[in-house]
Amino acid sequence: MRISLIVCLAALTIGGCGDPEVVAGLELRIDLPAAASDAAEAFVQIRRESGAPFDSGFEEETLASVPLAGMRSEDAISVVTDDATAAIKVRIRFCSAANCVGEADAPAQRFILRAPFHTDERSLYRIFAEDPAIDVPVPVEVDGCQVRACSESDLSTYCNSDGVHLCDLPHAPGPTPDPISVRVVQI
Repeated sequence: MRISLIVCLAALTIGGCGDPEVVAGLELRIDLPAAASDAAEAFVQIRRESGAPFDSGFEEETLASVPLAGMRSEDAISVVTDDATAAIKVRIRFCSAANCVGEADAPAQRFILRAPFHTDERSLYRIFAEDPAIDVPVPVEVDGCQVRACSESDLSTYCNSDGVHLCDLPHAPGPTPDPISVRVVQI
């Protein structure tokens, strides 16, 4: 099962995802666990990382949860931004009700992606979500060298030995992955 969504991390002053100010994109693929007795829905939330406590800023939600299948499944989300230097935080909550309504203490897994965007490029990162019953209060930190961009290959790192990302080295622009998203939400 593949569910797709586009999330815009554009500033409030720009017109939205179709705006020419959008300069970078990230294809976020989330490998979701199978449904469990107390977890039938995965509620993926994405926000620009601001340095505030991790769980703040998710109150106004515009994304819908997705049903978990009887086996592992994938949720595909396109995140676009007008700021290629932005970091993002991703929270995946596992609930019995759609959008975790009435489940404020639902288990969640948390991730911070640092430097996942590159100007005029589309990056790719895959999150492997664990057992839906496990709450992971400390966010997993993902640095930019783990985010695929400017390469068609799966590599162990996307930085050179000096820690410079392949996108920041002089080169011709890399291939753009096929678009996978069908809905748009601006946050």
